[in-house]
Amino acid sequence: MSDELNASIESVEPVEPVEEVTGTAERVAARDVSVHDSLVGMVQAAGSATVSDAACGAVVAGQGMQIDNGFCQAVVAGAGIEMRNSGGGVMVAGNDIEMVDSTSGILYSQQATIENSTIGVLLAPRAALGENVKVIATTRQAITFGAAFGLAAGLLGWLLRRRR
Repeated sequence: MSDELNASIESVEPVEPVEEVTGTAERVAARDVSVHDSLVGMVQAAGSATVSDAACGAVVAGQGMQIDNGFCQAVVAGAGIEMRNSGGGVMVAGNDIEMVDSTSGILYSQQATIENSTIGVLLAPRAALGENVKVIATTRQAITFGAAFGLAAGLLGWLLRRRR
């Protein structure tokens, strides 16, 4: 079975560089991807990915990711993520995330530098928050909420089983 898995990974591994994608596409896979004025379902880049004036469903970048005036629902980058005037759902970076005039639902990185932005849940051990930054839940608050919700759900399940 591992040979089948390795064969399927090799078959989707990006090998061709893409200078720029415009228009619409369901899936784009290449070494480096630049999406401009487009709507793309999924972007897979072995190197870096850039999204400007565009929207993407999911982006997986082996190195860095840059979003300018765009939106990405889910981003996973091996290095850092830079967002300017952009929005995103879930952002996961291997190193750091820099946000300016942007919005994100969940942000996870080793270090975050944020200015004039709004974040739902910030999960970063080190964060430099500039002016006009709104964070709804920090790492500690998210862990506390998760523990309380888990305890309440477990207690409710126990009470419902006990009634029968």
